Amino acid sequence: MGRGLQSARMQAAIPTNHHPILPKSPDGLRSGPGGHPGSRCDPPLNSSPGSADHQNEGWPVDAINTFVNINNNRHLEKLKLRESLTADIVSDVEYEVNDLLAWAPDSLTGKDRKAIRDEVIAQTRHITDALTTEELQNEGARRAYTCGAVATVRQMINLTMAQTKRG
Repeated sequence: MGRGLQSARMQAAIPTNHHPILPKSPDGLRSGPGGHPGSRCDPPLNSSPGSADHQNEGWPVDAINTFVNINNNRHLEKLKLRESLTADIVSDVEYEVNDLLAWAPDSLTGKDRKAIRDEVIAQTRHITDALTTEELQNEGARRAYTCGAVATVRQMINLTMAQTKRG
């Protein structure tokens, strides 16, 4: 079978007025997005989204607003997820810091304990703000960071104790 014959049969099988995506206007012409100004895909210049002219175009009035709302909801969900993950990480670090400070030597003053705790929590918040959501969800990275925070607390306790002995 030659290519010309196959092409002719395919053209005969598909109606000329059929298009699977583009809406059909009342006069039978097809128009789609990206047309020239004043094309059938653009609403009349003097119409507003709620006017009868706009509703007769065949385009849903709230299609754009729905798309934006979906994106806003998705953004809010990601934001809530980030906040939740950050709160969990800060809570884990806070628990570990408080545990270490509870077992710290009695010579470490309440003021020193508070300063160490505040510094490590501030560092934790700073780090979590810089991480992506995927990084916040990584359990291995979370454990590694918590261990690093514990090491920082121990180092700060030792440094404070050494400075107390010198001074």
